[in-house]
Order: sequence, then structure tokens, then C-alpha cells
Amino acid sequence: ADSWEEVEAFGEAKHDWLGSIRGRAGLLLSPNTLLYATGGWAFMGADAVVRDVPSQPKISTSFNGWTLGAGLEHAFSPSMTARFEYRYTDFSREVERYAVAGYRLGFEPQVHAVRAALSFKLN
Repeated sequence: ADSWEEVEAFGEAKHDWLGSIRGRAGLLLSPNTLLYATGGWAFMGADAVVRDVPSQPKISTSFNGWTLGAGLEHAFSPSMTARFEYRYTDFSREVERYAVAGYRLGFEPQVHAVRAALSFKLN
């Protein structure tokens, strides 16, 4: 029998690292400019804490989910490109059990990210 008592608590998960494995497909707007969509599997490592219980230690946990986004990449030369991208990442609901306090806490992390990058290719 499950001896865990379900108690409502407020918590947060602060991510330590975030990664993804994605594909990318796009449409050439000009010979040097690509409009693209990207998507795939996402994973995150986080520390979860309960705000209402100061003595409760944080626990390290991981999340799996999906990510989807779009971007624009432009090649200024054969060896230099610039990219601007937006991505939304959603992780499924995870329930963590805290043994000390005897309750369960659910997390549903979502990440919105805007990224800009400048890439250089060495020959």
C-alpha cells in the first residue's frame, strides 16, 4: 500500500542544465537566408525545493519533454552566419516524493527561450 500522504505545497524547480536533440528544416528566402522550424526531444536537470518547508532539503531531478521553435539564419560569408531563434519547451508533469516531510509535489516546467548566435567556420 502507498503510505504517502498527498499534501498541497508550493515549490519551484531551478534548472541546472538544459539540452535537446532536434531536427531543423527550412525554406530559403534568398541564397543566403534560411527561415526554419526546429523541434525534438528536450531534457533538463533541476533542483526542486519546497518554499513552505524551509528545513526540507532540495532534491536533484530530471525532466524529459519536447521542444518546438522557429528561426532565421543568414550567411554573411561562407565562413560566418548569424541566427535568431525562438523555442518553446514543455516538460511533462513530474511528481517528486519528499521522504522527510511525507508529501508529494508536482512540477510542470515550461521554458520560453529567445536566442541569438554568431557562428564562425574555420577552414
